[in-house]
Amino acid sequence: MTITSVRFNGNPSSDFLSFVSVVFDDAFVIRNIRLVKSKFKPGEIMLCMPSRTLANGDYENIAHPITVEFRAYMESYIIQAWNDQRTAAKQPAS
Repeated sequence: MTITSVRFNGNPSSDFLSFVSVVFDDAFVIRNIRLVKSKFKPGEIMLCMPSRTLANGDYENIAHPITVEFRAYMESYIIQAWNDQRTAAKQPAS
């Protein structure tokens, strides 16, 4: 599976950076992935997969990577796209 599109939206706050929509192979999309600042590793960014609240108040992921390798691929791709977007926004128009 190859990521073919990443879109960011939402207003950043103290820990929240953006909602992310990721398209795979121009055929499948996962929406409402949250890009957040890590509470455990200051300065790092992490992904929170879309989830729902259970009756007991716990959360359950709706969609998530099954392998460590695919999770690493998604995280690195999305975080790099986020950093690229921020860098491009800071550069003056030519």
